[in-house]
Amino acid sequence: MLLIFPDTAPRLLALDILLLPRHTKRHNPPRTRDPFMSKLSESDFSKRLFQQFKDGALAANDDRYEPLYEEHPDLEKYDHAADIAKTIEFSEIESLNLLSGFRGSGKSTELNRLADILKGKGYFILQRDALDYLDPGESIDIVTLLNALAGAFSDALEDGEIGDAMKQGYWQRFSTYLKTTNVSLEEIGITAGTSAKTAEANLKLAFKTAPTFRQQLREKLQSRLGEVTNQVEAFVTYCRQLIKKKRGTDTAIVFIFDQFEQIPGAPGLASQQRSLVEDTKRVFSDYLEHLRFHHIHMVLTVPSWLKLVLPNLEQRLVANLPLWRKGQDRKPRPDSFRVLRSLVTRRFDKVQKNGIERFFDGIQPDGSHPLLDKLIEASGGHFRDLFRLIREAIIATRQLPITADVADQAIYRVRSGFLPIAVEDARALQRVADLQATAHETSSDADIYQLAQFMNSHRVLYFINGDEWYDIHPLIRPEVKAIVARAAVLDRKAEKAIKQATDE
Repeated sequence: MLLIFPDTAPRLLALDILLLPRHTKRHNPPRTRDPFMSKLSESDFSKRLFQQFKDGALAANDDRYEPLYEEHPDLEKYDHAADIAKTIEFSEIESLNLLSGFRGSGKSTELNRLADILKGKGYFILQRDALDYLDPGESIDIVTLLNALAGAFSDALEDGEIGDAMKQGYWQRFSTYLKTTNVSLEEIGITAGTSAKTAEANLKLAFKTAPTFRQQLREKLQSRLGEVTNQVEAFVTYCRQLIKKKRGTDTAIVFIFDQFEQIPGAPGLASQQRSLVEDTKRVFSDYLEHLRFHHIHMVLTVPSWLKLVLPNLEQRLVANLPLWRKGQDRKPRPDSFRVLRSLVTRRFDKVQKNGIERFFDGIQPDGSHPLLDKLIEASGGHFRDLFRLIREAIIATRQLPITADVADQAIYRVRSGFLPIAVEDARALQRVADLQATAHETSSDADIYQLAQFMNSHRVLYFINGDEWYDIHPLIRPEVKAIVARAAVLDRKAEKAIKQATDE
């Protein structure tokens, strides 16, 4: 369910909203101060408000959802949930859809909306998070990924309406198969006398938590990839039959595997960078077809930096909300500010009607306020950073409404999370800021991974309005410029000293 809130309408009942056409325009009624605004104590108000800005995906029918793709003139052309739903519908039998997005960009919320759209069309939806099956600290390979997908598919099915009909889940099948290979199961507590249920539980746990066992699986099963693929496909076929028997032969199945964009995570050592990049490239270049399950519509999230190493890979990338226009003058985007004000207002209203006026004081009819807009501007349009800025402001305030000092303190605290910045990183970031693109000096893995890290940590932001472009986060823009300037001065002094020493 999507709640349609045009730019100028901050608060109407959800029922009224659902009766309006998609692009109906409305006007704000005159604002009046809520006579019950101070009913909650400041402590209770702040505590409940803090809970509203906790990070996490929203359900599709959550009335805190801000319909960005309905309201924003740029983003309405890039409604990935609607586009993937249409791709699935037009593909009919099966499809593979790769969705990418920066952490905190609202990607998981959009996947929930995708699931809701497809459920409304009669699709059978299975959803699982990759982090429940894979270690974000390790690089990925096709054997591990295939088994994770099959295991997640199995668990999602067992937890739903088909679970009672399943005689054997994937982990039990996989355990039985491994006994026919040279993979040792004793180290994870599986012996000849181990019951099927215990073996299944031990295997599932080891798959997620035992790095030496995962390494053994990779080494021993890579040469038997065909067998593994057949095992997975046979299981998926079995599951399809159960679903169609329960729900009808025309049932179309969609499997959404979220949070995979966090796999692989950052390597601990520079020496791991090449391996991480190459392993990820290999999965999506050499083994892409293995990720297609017959007669299943697959939706996988992938790392946002994958487009740097495989630019021709068909994927959709969730953009950041553009708070400024491309160009060195970075002119503000009023439409983006309006959307984020509405997003913030929704969460304040969950605590107390017109609560945003109690917190910021003096909110204008259009929802603007100098301190609220200051926090929005500092967020760079990144939802997770905006929520953190507001949480920090809630913690820092001693009396409502907040003061300019409180907003500055919140910005300082969030900015500190981006610091310190190494000189070589600052130079690379300044290059992105100057070019407003991800142009990198070389095509080496280390250089590409540096950009990948910038994107993962949202020091570099990705935008779409006509063309795709990049810029660095506004929180670090002054610091990056200052670091590069200081380094240039020191370089000139060093050159001068060397020249003097040479002349002498």
